[in-house]
Amino acid sequence: MGERYKNQHIVSQAYLNRFAVKKGEKYIIGTRLNSDNKNGVKLFSSSVKDVGYIKNYYDTKQKEDKKFWEHYLDENFDTLCGTPLGNIIANITLSSPNTQVISSASKTVLSRIIMSQAIRVPAYLDDQIEKSDALLRTYKADIIKQNADLPYDK
Repeated sequence: MGERYKNQHIVSQAYLNRFAVKKGEKYIIGTRLNSDNKNGVKLFSSSVKDVGYIKNYYDTKQKEDKKFWEHYLDENFDTLCGTPLGNIIANITLSSPNTQVISSASKTVLSRIIMSQAIRVPAYLDDQIEKSDALLRTYKADIIKQNADLPYDK
C-alpha cells in the first residue's frame, strides 16, 4: 500500500465534486491538459481524486506530523464545501426573487472557502514561503551580528 495523503489537492476534492458527475462511488470531472506540442489542449474526463493535486505539496518538517497542513486544510476548510456550501446553494435556489438570502454565517463560510482556495494557489504559496525564507535569513544574520557586537569577558 502506498503512502497515505501523498496526492495533496490544491483544489479541494469536496469543491471539485460540485462540478463533477457521480458514477457509482466516484465523481468524474471534465478536465484539460495543456500541451507544448502542436496538439494544444487535451480534453478528457477523470476521477476527482486524480486531478488538481501535487504530490506531498503541503508536507512540512516543522511539525511532528509531516502531513499536518494537509489534515488542517481538510478539517478546517474542505469540510465547508460539503453540507455548509450545499445549504447555501439550496437557500439561494429555493429563495424568492429579490430577497436577501445570504446570512452573516453564510458569508463567513463563503469567505473561508474563497480564502482557503486563494492560499492553495501554488504560485502564491511558493512566493510566501520564499519571502519567509528570506525574512528568516535576514533575521538570523541580524541575531548573529547583534550577538557579535556584545562585549565578551574572558
